[in-house]
Amino acid sequence: MPFATGPWHSPPQLPDDPEELCLVLLFHRGEHHRYVAMRYADGWTYQDGQVMEAGTWVSRWAYITSSVERLSELPPVQELPPESRLFVHDALTAPEQLRFLCTYVAMLKKDIADLHAELESTKHGSAIRTLQGELKSLENMRHSQVASKERRIEEQRAALVEMHEQIQKLKSQLAKAELRTQDLIQREAKQRRSAHTELGKLKQELNRLRMKLEKAR
Repeated sequence: MPFATGPWHSPPQLPDDPEELCLVLLFHRGEHHRYVAMRYADGWTYQDGQVMEAGTWVSRWAYITSSVERLSELPPVQELPPESRLFVHDALTAPEQLRFLCTYVAMLKKDIADLHAELESTKHGSAIRTLQGELKSLENMRHSQVASKERRIEEQRAALVEMHEQIQKLKSQLAKAELRTQDLIQREAKQRRSAHTELGKLKQELNRLRMKLEKAR
């Protein structure tokens, strides 16, 4: 069984040999989809020659080989892809087995170191929980302050709405008062004109009576 060797490559970097089989991580519909074996000539194709379907593209790829010759591209402590752990013992020469196992042991040492660091971190679990409690308390305090501020803002908004309604009501009352005032002014002017007309008629009647009285004498 062949296995993939590092390092991982990402497009636009492409394989240099169209016949060489590669392990490819496909990206489909917004997420990493699956690992498949593919070749690249004028485009990525599956082992049966089928062209990669639309809407799918290569996120990264690594060479697949039955030897570890490409391990020379890796620094001694660089971690290999998980698929590199799959290999057939009889497919490797003794030097290749040694080189591969040295790299694999280095990777295991790194895993052990990571586990040791994780174990050490658990010793401080109480302090971490205390810090988490303090953080939670601060978050609750912040949420309370935000809620209080939002309530004040809502109260101020309600007061502004009420004030606006009162202003509109006063404007309406003022407009009605102005209409009544104009109506009174117009009625007063009409009454004055009517009184002036009546006064003129009375003067004319008085003059007529005076003239009649003069003639009677």
